[in-house]
Amino acid sequence: MRAPFPRKKTVEKQPVTCSKDQLPDGRMRVEDVGLDKTERNILQSIRLIATSYASPESQAWEWALDHLYEAFDQVDGPIIAYALTNVMRAMRRSRKSTFRFNNPFCPCCVHEVTAMEKHLMKAVQGARMGHAIVVHTETMMLCEGHSTEALILALDQLVDVLPSRSAPELKGSMEFRVN
Repeated sequence: MRAPFPRKKTVEKQPVTCSKDQLPDGRMRVEDVGLDKTERNILQSIRLIATSYASPESQAWEWALDHLYEAFDQVDGPIIAYALTNVMRAMRRSRKSTFRFNNPFCPCCVHEVTAMEKHLMKAVQGARMGHAIVVHTETMMLCEGHSTEALILALDQLVDVLPSRSAPELKGSMEFRVN
């Protein structure tokens, strides 16, 4: 599917200068967080939106719109983009320090999550699965002990427009004994 507007090519993807040896503590592999396809698309879009905040001249929010449009379709993509932007705005209002995120254009960093990305994605997962305790715990970490109400409301609104989360697939065989 093509976006209804042409992608602007005003900003090239930045060259990457990361080194695996210099990654800060708290990062882990994306596959270890247990994200489904929808959540992986949300993570990439969060990174693009965060890049727009960190480097407004990048206009990475346009890449986020394109990514969500392609991942979800021409109807749901823009709606999800709006809801996701509200999540980011609510979090920014509550946090007092910066939000650490991986460069969405880096071929090695894109496969890892920072501690803050992990908290945000666990909050999204918790909201999608109806686990209020997980949502409250993760948003408390994200908001650094400050008010979480706006972020929780924004997460609920995001979940309302996302596809349902299916139960995780069990790997291997399992058995139990009935006595």
